[in-house]
Formats: sequence, structure tokens, C-alpha cells
Amino acid sequence: MSVIPTSGALDLVERGLRADVLPHVVDPHGNASLRAALTILSNIRLEIDRGAARDRATVIAALPDAGTWPDTLRTWSEEAADHVADLVARAEAETESGPALARQSLLAAAQLCCQQVWQHDADGSGLLRSVRRVLRIDAEAEYTTQNG
Repeated sequence: MSVIPTSGALDLVERGLRADVLPHVVDPHGNASLRAALTILSNIRLEIDRGAARDRATVIAALPDAGTWPDTLRTWSEEAADHVADLVARAEAETESGPALARQSLLAAAQLCCQQVWQHDADGSGLLRSVRRVLRIDAEAEYTTQNG
């Protein structure tokens, strides 16, 4: 079973409605309602595309920092380091096909890093600085998307 990206699925629905349904709606009220619904679909698709582009850019910018986290964590916990390495690898692998999932993986890795520093009462200043850079990248991208 193949998965169609949400934006692509909405595009297919919108095209189908425009080509196959709209020409057959002769009632002026029905026609206007369908056109309004198509406009809403188009706007939702654009928002999804903007969010995907933002998430993709965030992950790409953050991966160099995140890639260093597992090595730092290995001094405290091999298991946590492996988990963070898996999350970072998942983020990298899904950057193009699932940027929202990639971003979630990256943020989960950042959270785990913070938990490890606190749990081990370790000097994680370098790690925390790196995590803060990634979170700043994410927050700035989110702010820019919301505020233009």
C-alpha cells in the first residue's frame, strides 16, 4: 500500500471536483458552494505545503547539531545514545518524504538529550547549547511561518 502525501491527496481531490463535478452543478447556489469549498481545499493545501517546507528547512538546518548528540550521550548512557541516534537517523531519512515526522523525531531526540543531562547530573553544557541552537532554529521557523 502506498501512502499519498496529504498535499498531493488534497490536490487530487480538488482537481477531480473541478473537472468531474463542478461542470455538472447547474444550480447557482450549489455551484457557488462548491467553488467556495474548492477555495478552502486549495488554501488548506497551501498551508500544508508551507508547513512541510518549514519543517524540511528546520530539520536540514538542525541535523549537523543533532548528529553530534549520540556521541556526547555515550559517556552517560549507551542505551540513550542509541535511541537518540535512531531518532536523528529517522529525522534525516524522513526529511523529504515526511518533514513533519522528521521534525517530531528531531524534537524527541532533543528532549531525550535534556532528560539525560538532568538524570545524570552531568556537565552537559555543550550538549545543552547544541540542543538550544536546534530549538531556536525550530522556534524561529515556526514564528516566521505564523507571522510572515
